[in-house]
Amino acid sequence: MTLPSSLVSYLESKSDWSSKVGQRFYPVQGDEKAVSPWVTFRFDNEDRDYAIDGPAELLMADISFRIYSNDYMEAHSIAKVMSEILDGYRGVMGDVVITHIYFVDLRDSEPKDEILDLYCVICKISVWYKHVVT
Repeated sequence: MTLPSSLVSYLESKSDWSSKVGQRFYPVQGDEKAVSPWVTFRFDNEDRDYAIDGPAELLMADISFRIYSNDYMEAHSIAKVMSEILDGYRGVMGDVVITHIYFVDLRDSEPKDEILDLYCVICKISVWYKHVVT
């Protein structure tokens, strides 16, 4: 399992999240015909530390989420649930060991998306992690 798929599976397993978003969770670009609200995620970057003998085990990734809703307050409510579930998390998700998740950014997308006619809230997390070797 990759880090993004581990995060998606973990969020979908939480009742607070699934009661609001369900399975309407899409990589990079959403389904414009999906019932609101829905969420997209994007793996922004991954940084790897190196030691003298090669790459270190610990990785750091930034992942962005965009929460789309026809109701502004609902989009922020979903962002709050995401923050409560992920911020400060440490543990195992799939085959990924999460050392720490930091909820680093929450903001509105510039005004209501004119094409989709939906509000959008952008959340960004930083994840320190390593893959479990099996």
